[in-house]
Amino acid sequence: MPVNILAIESSCDETSAAIVRDGRHVLSNIVYSQVKLHEVYGGVVPEVASRKHVEVIIQIIDMAVSKAEPIILSGCSPSENNELITDTIAYSQSNNSGESLPRAIGAVGAIDAMGAVDAMGAVDAMGAVDANDAVDANNAMGAIGAKGAIDAMGAIDAIAVTYGPGLAGSLLVGLSAAKGLALSMKKPLIGINHIEGHICAAFLEYPELAPPFTALVASGGHSHIYYVPDYCKFELLGRTRDDAAGEVFDKIARAGGLGYPGGPKLSAQAAAGNPEAFSFPRVRFGDGSYDFSFSGPKTAAVNQLTKLNNQFQGKAPEDVMANFFASFQAAVVDILTENTIKAAYAKKTGKIVVSGGVASNSLLREKLKIAGVANNIEVYFPSPSLCTDNAAMIASAAYYRYCKNQFSGLDLNAVPDLALTC
Repeated sequence: MPVNILAIESSCDETSAAIVRDGRHVLSNIVYSQVKLHEVYGGVVPEVASRKHVEVIIQIIDMAVSKAEPIILSGCSPSENNELITDTIAYSQSNNSGESLPRAIGAVGAIDAMGAVDAMGAVDAMGAVDANDAVDANNAMGAIGAKGAIDAMGAIDAIAVTYGPGLAGSLLVGLSAAKGLALSMKKPLIGINHIEGHICAAFLEYPELAPPFTALVASGGHSHIYYVPDYCKFELLGRTRDDAAGEVFDKIARAGGLGYPGGPKLSAQAAAGNPEAFSFPRVRFGDGSYDFSFSGPKTAAVNQLTKLNNQFQGKAPEDVMANFFASFQAAVVDILTENTIKAAYAKKTGKIVVSGGVASNSLLREKLKIAGVANNIEVYFPSPSLCTDNAAMIASAAYYRYCKNQFSGLDLNAVPDLALTC
């Protein structure tokens, strides 16, 4: 029998819900992006992010169920091509309150993740749902107007949720919703490590992919290399000793006047530049370590930027700045590529999975693919929509936990600094 898992991801500033079948087939993947909301602050404001999660999470779950409903009720299998359509909804002033988001299932209180189950903490501690929407937990599904939606929810086998690492407030909103769903629907709850989700994103796009392989997770908060000998098993091979790759991209982009989000803007500027125009350090450790260190290149870039500002009275020409960004990007990408290839070669996996927001970087994709061919290693990159935070990757990871009966209790709590271990 197919296994349908409904997952929720809210670890930072994306609110996402998805339904994935058998860990590989995406039935729906809805992502509400807060990038425009935080742009004015130059970065993510944790309290603002968590409050926005509260406002929109039920609508996002509604939309995920509605999108998957036709496939679930038809009894058909998803296309073998597995169309990876992620519906991304960007924050704008028009949907600032979340009220203008479509309510795919009519009565949002029906799932009652946020209002009905006060005893389990899935509760309206932040005013998540209007009191009129709340229903008794024992009859939570009865408030959904459409029978199809009830049947679709009945076909869900488990509820998965990110419980760390991430922002504590943001994580708690997703956990509250997931606990309420699991309790009211009498379905098992599966807590998933956010980093594990990123690694499993590749399963959604490459049906032939299976462990063992080496994985690089590079994002604003993580720069890790793992050996993945089997599903749900992870061995940490290397990690950053200071800043993450995405973090330094954002910081240098902001220092260079590009604003937030910095990574994509820096990459776009670098495309027109000469990566050899400036020299930035590539940090290597002499003990055979696969660890990274990006604080040195970051400091060197800040110092270089100060020199350019002095030289050009704060208005360096576009071509000079393009060279600056291209050179810095190359320094970061070179070490990410070098250490990942060395780790994969040492483990003799012949396969590398690259995930996380930085996996969308075009230079990283290019250099790792070239290095992979040179070393007879296959390199797998998920589509950009699956590199950023999304619930489909969490559902994929949860499927393999489900197969091993690795369930969580309703006392599951957020762990902001959660590590990924075997």
